[in-house]
Amino acid sequence: MSTAKAKTINLLLYEGDLGGVISIEDSSWNSGELYSSPRDSVSDLLDTDACNKYGVYLLLSKDKVYVGQSSDLAKRITQHTIGKDWWESVVILTTKDDSLNHSDIDYLETILIEKAQKINRLDCDNRKKRQ
Repeated sequence: MSTAKAKTINLLLYEGDLGGVISIEDSSWNSGELYSSPRDSVSDLLDTDACNKYGVYLLLSKDKVYVGQSSDLAKRITQHTIGKDWWESVVILTTKDDSLNHSDIDYLETILIEKAQKINRLDCDNRKKRQ
């Protein structure tokens, strides 16, 4: 017997296709927001209100992930556009009402780092931080 529950997932494609900024909302998340952007569209992502909140983010390439957190996602991700040249896309997780606090993002960052370590895809910066 299946315990699956119906849900609605809304995608907003900022450029009209999957090649740019994407906003993802799941009906079961309450106030949660997930955004995805290729590196070459990151300035469009940084212009969204979502990047002025507490949240966690993942910098992604084909073989590597870096997990981070910030109370100002726009500022932190901008720093990574200069300091890390290997990533190809970014995913951010935040809330519509900015209800995450420092403890929440610490927890989420730790869980995401543990998952990345488990599949052995973590950036060396995270490895040093968590050993």
